[in-house]
Amino acid sequence: MPLVPIASIRVENRFRRQMGDLKPLQDSIQEVGLLHPVVLNADYKLIAGARRLEACKRLGWKEIPARIVNLHDMALRAEFDENVVRLDFLPSEAVALKRALEPIERQSAEQRRLEGVKTGGRGHKKLGGNLTPSLSGKTRDRLANCVGLSASSLRKAEAIVLAGEQAPERYGDLVEQMDKRYRSLSWVYRKLQVRQESEKLRSEPPAMPSGRYSVITLDPPWPYESDNGNGSERELLPYVSMSVEEIMALPVPYLLEDDAIVFLWTTNSRHLHDGFHCLEKWGLQYKTCLTWIKNARSMGSVLRTITEHCLVGTFGKPLIALTTQVNVIYGGVGRTHSRKPESYFRLLDELCPCKPGKKLEMFARNRREGWDAYGLEVDAEEGNKDSRKF
Repeated sequence: MPLVPIASIRVENRFRRQMGDLKPLQDSIQEVGLLHPVVLNADYKLIAGARRLEACKRLGWKEIPARIVNLHDMALRAEFDENVVRLDFLPSEAVALKRALEPIERQSAEQRRLEGVKTGGRGHKKLGGNLTPSLSGKTRDRLANCVGLSASSLRKAEAIVLAGEQAPERYGDLVEQMDKRYRSLSWVYRKLQVRQESEKLRSEPPAMPSGRYSVITLDPPWPYESDNGNGSERELLPYVSMSVEEIMALPVPYLLEDDAIVFLWTTNSRHLHDGFHCLEKWGLQYKTCLTWIKNARSMGSVLRTITEHCLVGTFGKPLIALTTQVNVIYGGVGRTHSRKPESYFRLLDELCPCKPGKKLEMFARNRREGWDAYGLEVDAEEGNKDSRKF
């Protein structure tokens, strides 16, 4: 393979103009050499290998191995083929390759540490009794680049593969979805998290409230995932859902005072009708519908959605302090999924006066003074580490 002076190579009319991050490629060339030569035509015009050429320039090389070809009018096809006609590793294959490379990287990291100790280098921590040195962030990035993924994507893929190995009957389908790319890697990873959390909640369900309440508001985790098949991350519920049957089976009737009012949040597209069935199942009389007008659009099947609806049902004759309240509230969408605006709870406090301890929020997003909470999911800034997600 001839060595060609880099200064003599002409780079003209390239369609790929963004080189991306060349540091991983430079590191690879430094460690294992240039595995694939650049491709030139007879007068040293670059046909393929622009990133390799630039990486070698940055390493200070004066000459580079090159393959000389005579493509004539096929130069454009050659550039296209080198960048497009290729097969990347499947995510599970990338994980297997990472596992094979990891001991080598650990050994290299330990060697660098020992050399740093000998030369008095700074920033090297003593291993103590740890015979397996942990990988630094830089080393993890190097491993990820070796297998063609970002460090974050590799971490997610490894978690999915590990779950599939430990419990193939529960998570094997997620590995298949990941590799066949029916869904995005982030989508499958979130699905894994939700499924694991769901199993945990079903094995250790939070205790139901034991009291009886005059006012109950609940925002159940209705089952709702897109069926259009494109695997967008936005179409995966960020919480553990319940079936309609499970929601209907909630012991709402046993939590009500003889005179009580219930506010049931539902969705526009699929479960508005189910909400009415829930009220009927719980022995409530439908009274009205409250609408939340949001400050942001969300997905929709026919029209984009900017509203959410709350069905109001009563049991007996609850005390209602109606003055000028209307059946519309306004408010922004919070960081916690589906968290209702403060104007909603101000409305309930004004409209439904009752004794202390007689108000319950089911599937709560945060603690609220004067309200009991079931299925608490507290915002991170609230500092509750014992929260449950639904």
